[in-house]
Amino acid sequence: MSIYGIDIQDFQEIERSKQYPEASSTQETKFEDFLSQYGKQIYTIQDTLESILSDTWDPVYDPISINTNPKENATIVDICSQLDENLKPTQIKTKKVITIFSHLCEEMSFILNQANKIYYPPLSIFGESIDENLNPQFELKEGQSELFVGKFMNFLVRLTDFVLHIYEVVKNVINQMSRLYTPDNKEYLSIWKSTHFSEVFFLLSKVLVVLHTFDELIVNNELLQSSWVTYRKMINLASSDPVKYNTTEEDIKNLKVLLQVIEKHLLNGTILHSLVNSDFDFHSKTFRKKTYRSFNEETNKKKKEKNIFKEEFFGEVRRIFNLITNNGKDTKLYNKNIISIDNFKGESFVGLSVLYYVYTQIFNDYTQIKMLAKILKIGTNFPCVHLYGSIIFLVDNFFNERLRGIIESIGENYLDMNKESRIEYVIELDRTFSDRVKQHFISVGSWIVEMDSDITEYEDPERVLTMQSDLLIRGLKEANKILNIFKESLFLHQILQRNMKKDLLFVLSRCAEMLIAIRYTFHRKGSMIAETLPFLFQKYVSKISSTLKKLNDPRLSVHIQFTLQLATQCLKGPPTSQRIKILLIILNILSGDESEIMKDKALSAIISTLRKLIVLGDLQQKIWTNTDMSFHYFSNDLFERYLRNLFRDPINPERLQYLLHAFGDCGRLLQTVEHLEEKDQLKDRYIQIVMKLINNSIIKPLCIKIETDLRYHAHSHLEVKEKNILKKKGKITDYSLLLNLSTLRFFDITIKIKQEIKQYLDRTFYDISTVALSDWKKYDEMRNLAKQKYGIEMTDVYLPSTTQKSGLDVLQIMRNIQYFVSKFNYNLNNQIFVERMSNLKHINAIGIGVIANSIKTHGIGIINTTVHVTFQFLKQMFRVFSGFLKDDYIKSLLIIESEWFSKNIHKNRKTYEFSKSKDLIHKISKLGSRDMNYLSKFRETITQIGNAMAYVRMVRAGGIHFISDSVRFIPDITETVLFGEASEQLELSETTIEAGKNMDQMIKNLTQVISEGSDYFASLVKVFAKEFRTKKNAHMETFYIIVPALQINFIENMIISKAKIGNQGEGGAFSDDGFVIGIAYILKILGQFDKYDSLRWFEIARNNYQTELNRLTTEFNKKKGKSKFKGEIPTLTFSIQKNQNFIKEFQLLNFSLNSSKILFEDSDLDDELNREKEEKTEKEKENENGENKSENKEAEKIENESSTSTDQN
Repeated sequence: MSIYGIDIQDFQEIERSKQYPEASSTQETKFEDFLSQYGKQIYTIQDTLESILSDTWDPVYDPISINTNPKENATIVDICSQLDENLKPTQIKTKKVITIFSHLCEEMSFILNQANKIYYPPLSIFGESIDENLNPQFELKEGQSELFVGKFMNFLVRLTDFVLHIYEVVKNVINQMSRLYTPDNKEYLSIWKSTHFSEVFFLLSKVLVVLHTFDELIVNNELLQSSWVTYRKMINLASSDPVKYNTTEEDIKNLKVLLQVIEKHLLNGTILHSLVNSDFDFHSKTFRKKTYRSFNEETNKKKKEKNIFKEEFFGEVRRIFNLITNNGKDTKLYNKNIISIDNFKGESFVGLSVLYYVYTQIFNDYTQIKMLAKILKIGTNFPCVHLYGSIIFLVDNFFNERLRGIIESIGENYLDMNKESRIEYVIELDRTFSDRVKQHFISVGSWIVEMDSDITEYEDPERVLTMQSDLLIRGLKEANKILNIFKESLFLHQILQRNMKKDLLFVLSRCAEMLIAIRYTFHRKGSMIAETLPFLFQKYVSKISSTLKKLNDPRLSVHIQFTLQLATQCLKGPPTSQRIKILLIILNILSGDESEIMKDKALSAIISTLRKLIVLGDLQQKIWTNTDMSFHYFSNDLFERYLRNLFRDPINPERLQYLLHAFGDCGRLLQTVEHLEEKDQLKDRYIQIVMKLINNSIIKPLCIKIETDLRYHAHSHLEVKEKNILKKKGKITDYSLLLNLSTLRFFDITIKIKQEIKQYLDRTFYDISTVALSDWKKYDEMRNLAKQKYGIEMTDVYLPSTTQKSGLDVLQIMRNIQYFVSKFNYNLNNQIFVERMSNLKHINAIGIGVIANSIKTHGIGIINTTVHVTFQFLKQMFRVFSGFLKDDYIKSLLIIESEWFSKNIHKNRKTYEFSKSKDLIHKISKLGSRDMNYLSKFRETITQIGNAMAYVRMVRAGGIHFISDSVRFIPDITETVLFGEASEQLELSETTIEAGKNMDQMIKNLTQVISEGSDYFASLVKVFAKEFRTKKNAHMETFYIIVPALQINFIENMIISKAKIGNQGEGGAFSDDGFVIGIAYILKILGQFDKYDSLRWFEIARNNYQTELNRLTTEFNKKKGKSKFKGEIPTLTFSIQKNQNFIKEFQLLNFSLNSSKILFEDSDLDDELNREKEEKTEKEKENENGENKSENKEAEKIENESSTSTDQN
């Protein structure tokens, strides 16, 4: 028997040892060792269990942080100049080459860092804004886009300078290379012919990708493009009167020049294209006056020079390709090439594609199409590569846009192959994604445990350092793999527009949590890492130095010996970025030595060690790069689903803190905003949105669950089948785990879930409706239960009462449909009917919910009855409609207008004159009196027709709402099991079989109603269209010409109705979309949509009112402030307001009419009507031909008879 690992016999031996002092000391030593080890284990377990994420410091807001990157003041020139004594000319030139390319590599690394940290973030979020109601603004207010560009101008200037600086660096790299790989260089054949500066080209490819990313960020930001256009217009407007805008002509002139520079270098989306079209040193040289022969010799010499550098450039393209594909024939190159440091080959693939494009452009060489075919072929292994934000690299799109002419000459359809491979890839990814994430979850958990374990107990310090180094690099690799599959899954689903399943969403959230866990594990172990890194640096530097000393041999060439000496000297300092760059260039030179002395194994060992040194030297930056979740902001619609999944399965509630930190990365991205006045404005409102999501997805549902659970317990004396709603079949969901969470943090906000629950219960118990005051005992019992079960301390509350009101019934509306369509106004967007304002205290409003409840009461049969009643009502209204158009005066007016438009359609550029509609209104108004306007009456008739159609639409929507609610428990309504047949096969009782058949019939009826629900509008169109498109109703063919006049009348009436709302007058209304639906319906049944569109009426009306508004505004500005025009100012102000209202109302009418047209789009119906009309016309022609033939036969018969009688006579 043992207690905590100690056998009882040990205690007995301790008692006996008191009698024997020699044995006593041995037992005491053993016991002390045990207690020491046991105590350490207990404290380790306690620290591991209690060290939750919210208790640690935040890596961003830490008051103190440790920077582990090696630093020194020595420059690359200082480092390379340490061996300047007694150098030979070859060594001097070698040193110069190493210094130049090391500098260029350092500068390119600086460019990459600046682009990612400073320039990508503001550019990716330009235009992002959130209003005061925490809703994203997809449409900016008037003048807001100009303000955005104005604030963004400073950033655009800096970005322009940065792009020009990149141009200079890239040109410098290419020009330096062109001068190195040329026959004019004496050392080319002896030294540089076999040397390949792969590290330089690899960094060059990354810098070129930066330019491509800038192009994509700018071109894909439509708001930036449109805002820039409006800003330019504003500047042009200000240039007409600088004094008015408190500026000078010189300032505006300078600003225009600046805008042209920015537009030329940035906003045309040709940043990369402008670079490759620049002049390089090897493109052209100044020719002196020479003889034809010398000119020819120099031209041939120049061609050779071009070919050497071109071959080297293309050789680097091929080497990167072989590196990505792990080409077995080039293993020597693969082992030697230092660019294989990157674990994720997607970045290398993007660099390869851009580098190949640049090669074709600067050398004007389109012959290497085999390489293009190979790149497109391996592109199937990289279906999408994330560049930044929402920008994705698709290799087929890239080459289709950049090298469209070459793509066509390849011969195989590689573009379609890449598109198909993406679909296959995402299907396979969905299938294996969950298993892959599970493996990563196990690996990350194991890694965290190892990071928290104490490995210093090993006696061998060399082994300890190796284990610590492997642990650090392993954590980065795991983060990199998780981040890559996360991005692939997320962006592929967005590109292909595929829906994500719930299981996939859960796994995606798990990926985000693992990335944050890895980041914070590194952060928690920051002090240990800071202590370990200097020893690791020393270990790897000494290892590389010893290997280099072994390679040194007197038989080596002079420049190789110097290179080895410089590398050894470079390793005598800290492994800074400058020294690493020098070593990389030196390794490229050593890799080019073809002697047997420079062995592949030795160089491979150096490269392998140097990789670890590079990773550890930039450890903190790589941690952030491989765990950064800021790109998820552009898919932030998934945040709510993550939280709902967590609430649905709260076994590990601490996941919530990890998700909050993942959301925090998006907030830090928003802090880089440059187009807003306050940089924290966007971040603060984003924080409010996330808090709202947490409240709606976690806190509110948890409040409801706990409240319901308390009610069930308080009423447990009642006979309820399931007393605990938290218990499901086969699964128990313990939501109390969420209550036990400690304080959560999101930026500077703290979240206490238990406190939120307490406040909700206090508020609910106060606000809830009660029937009798005696229920206070029941709520007092529930408060006690909350304390006992959940540990929630509640306060005493009081309970006021509330009321509830119901709406109109669909049967009542149907019986009084004439009153309904005349007294209610329809809103197209919200699908509601609102009663016109009257002197009554309340007005009625009818929505889809009211209709659905009525159908639930009366049955689905009432839908067909409603359609039938509406049809009868429409027949009556169309009699009135036809009578108006049949009037001789009206008909003659419309015929004259229609003929005028037909004759002048070309002169007026296929538009209708605004004055013609005004004249038509004036002529029609002569028919009536002041109290009765025939045009208004005709408009009201059309409005009632439209309201009737809108009522049919609402009843149909309410029916679908009710039916979908009825069949929500059927898994798949298209493939249902026949209960009647299944009951017969199982030989159940007749009652059960009959019930099953009734069930089948009910499901069939519901399915049929859903499928036929969309035929109501088509039926109502078809039944009238057949009648109205006949010759009998030819007077309706000119209806389209009166529509502009009707719309003017409608807008005038609408402005008056809206004004009555504020004055609380009778007849006030804010919407009357029944008129719009009526116009669309009548145009459809008459087949006059095309004729109406040919008027281009909205364009003419808008231009007319805008012209008038501009004239009034100009006149107002001239007369404003002058005393002699003081009496005209109110009139001008009223006229300006009136024109503005007309423009606004015309725009709303245009939107509503376009929306209404969608309801009646049915090309099959038009084809059917035209086909019937043609068949009818053909039958009429056949009948006429038959009658003509019979008449001819009778005529011939009469002639024959007359001729016969004449002969007889």
